[in-house]
Amino acid sequence: MMKQIITFLLCGIVTAGCNKTKDDISGTSTIAGRIYIENTFDGQPARLLATQDIQVFNDTSINAGNFFLGGKSDKDGNFTFNYLYESRYYRLRAEKREAIRLDNNILFTANQLLQPAGDIKLVLRPDTSQQNAILVSCIDTLLLIPGKIPGDSIFLYTSRLLANLDSAAVSGAGASYKFTASSDGTAFKMNLPTDSLFINAAITIGGRRLKHKVTAVKLEKSGVKSAAIVMRL
Repeated sequence: MMKQIITFLLCGIVTAGCNKTKDDISGTSTIAGRIYIENTFDGQPARLLATQDIQVFNDTSINAGNFFLGGKSDKDGNFTFNYLYESRYYRLRAEKREAIRLDNNILFTANQLLQPAGDIKLVLRPDTSQQNAILVSCIDTLLLIPGKIPGDSIFLYTSRLLANLDSAAVSGAGASYKFTASSDGTAFKMNLPTDSLFINAAITIGGRRLKHKVTAVKLEKSGVKSAAIVMRL
């Protein structure tokens, strides 16, 4: 009974929370920092995450036996974990699902191995080891806009026949997915079918209609597939 009371009191002192699974509570070092989320494919700056769940694991493995501490960041994204050992390595783990531009339910994760220190920057990024993605770059060969073209309408078809039927007008008829290139001329889409997809794209610049007709892309269950498509009259 006395041991349970002592453990409860110690857990209450930890800034980020406490869910220890081991009796070893004699460490005197701290891991402290701030947690962020960053969409690396959309060019948006990282932002702080308030009340985000964070887990600390002993050693290098993520499993129930090595779980050591758990808690949340505060309203400003700060977190602190106490009772750690200066010479020991710990792994910080966090995950969150969030909508990004034109995409819903995207998995972001952070998985960082470190020793106790202050001013840690823990960043969640899209986890392409557990989900797939396509990154489309729209290129202008006529130099109406040198380099990549922002604002292209991009269409993905699950059938080559449907893509071919729409390749003259490139209106998006029959397309399963429709999205728009961002200001840097790229477009990013995640959690697509693990199969061949076919790309058409179009944009009107200065009264000229530029198109790209039928590029095939084969997606796996995970990883990023890049596709550079050339826009032509």
